[in-house]
Amino acid sequence: MKKINAVCLLMTMCCGLALVAWSQPQPMASKARPEADDKDKNKNKDKDKDKDKDKDKDKDKNRGEHDQDRNKQVVRQVFDDLFSRGRYDLVDKIYSPNCVVHSPGLKGTSLNEAVEEGKSFRMAAPDLKMTADRIDARGDIVTVEWTARGKNTGRGDGIPATGKSVHIRGRSTFKLADGKITEVTNNYDQNELFKQLGINNPRK
Repeated sequence: MKKINAVCLLMTMCCGLALVAWSQPQPMASKARPEADDKDKNKNKDKDKDKDKDKDKDKDKNRGEHDQDRNKQVVRQVFDDLFSRGRYDLVDKIYSPNCVVHSPGLKGTSLNEAVEEGKSFRMAAPDLKMTADRIDARGDIVTVEWTARGKNTGRGDGIPATGKSVHIRGRSTFKLADGKITEVTNNYDQNELFKQLGINNPRK
């Protein structure tokens, strides 16, 4: 009888140990789920950050394209309004007061001197037409390939009225800030201009 009781006791203890062992992993599973949730949350946060970065890039791109389009419109006014129509009343609207101009024949680099030269050319060729053949913008720089046509029927800037027509091609680079031109570099063959007029360069 004692042996039977001992055997029963031993079996009871084994069953109890087995139940305890089986129940131990359950808390581990419950801990693993929150860790997985945390990882998912972090992934979602990273995705949101990437989306915000993409939005910022799109905004910067759109802003840059808008600024470039505005700069091109400002520069186009130089050719359409100032040079071709003589609208020099728009100078203050288009140019910065401290604008620096580099151009063949100019002794200095001031905006006022450049404006006076432009007016003199229009006096020498009242029908002067300057066409922007190509306008390229990159950042705050606008580059223009242009053509100038006109007939020298008047006097201006030391040029006598020869009655001859001129056809000159050139290239100008404009630097802008806040929608106004701050620097200009003009390139054209000045000697070719006076050759077409049949006179010596009065600026030499």
